[in-house]
Amino acid sequence: MLITQNKLWFKKAIVLLDDSLVKEVVASKIYSAIDILSYKKMLLVGFRVKEKTIALIDLMREEQNIFDSFGETTRKHIRRTQNNPDLRFDSIAIPTDEWYELFKKFEYSQNRVPMPRKDFKSFRLFAAYYKDSPISGVSVIESGHYIRTITIFSKRLDIEDKKLYKLTAWSTRRIMWEICLWGKKEGFTSFDLGSVNLVDPKKAGISDFKLSFGGGTMPEYTHIYKSNTFAFFEKLAMLKNQIKKIIKL
Repeated sequence: MLITQNKLWFKKAIVLLDDSLVKEVVASKIYSAIDILSYKKMLLVGFRVKEKTIALIDLMREEQNIFDSFGETTRKHIRRTQNNPDLRFDSIAIPTDEWYELFKKFEYSQNRVPMPRKDFKSFRLFAAYYKDSPISGVSVIESGHYIRTITIFSKRLDIEDKKLYKLTAWSTRRIMWEICLWGKKEGFTSFDLGSVNLVDPKKAGISDFKLSFGGGTMPEYTHIYKSNTFAFFEKLAMLKNQIKKIIKL
């Protein structure tokens, strides 16, 4: 999958798990910045490479085998959602603005800058509703034989009711199971849950969540190119944002 973005006065390309596009994108010379996500480590002139560990679920197995490989607590929470008539789960090809606003609020609460609305709407969303109100979502890309999580978000940080807080957390686990079922039906071979950080204690929560689905781990490589001009203006923009934060304090 190829995503193009406008950054300042520049064009940026993001190639997600589609090695067939790499040669064309690199040779085009129209991008001032390129990110290439691949399971292969490639030798590309002018690119630096970052390696991450990811969690990957094999969808070629039988459904019951996949579910049985989930952690005991994860299986229990999923089963609880299946017995709750107030919960509803759906797959949305083009997410609505309501979902983007929930995603944006969640990202800001995590001190992250949310992706643009246009990009968010280009990804399929697997969603959970409680009494028809959005509570949790997982965005994925579809590329070749793979599906991959792009973002995992929910309403839980705004919930004071303990019961609803639990239901929201359980629903996110149910969504991951729904993605597995959908992925098998659509003929995908693997479900990439994204990076897991086994070192940083601050990332332990999300890493434990991803590993609770019983997938294996493997390396993933991000190949990064930035022209000198793009890198200069990017640093300038970051410095400007830091100054703004200091002034606000």
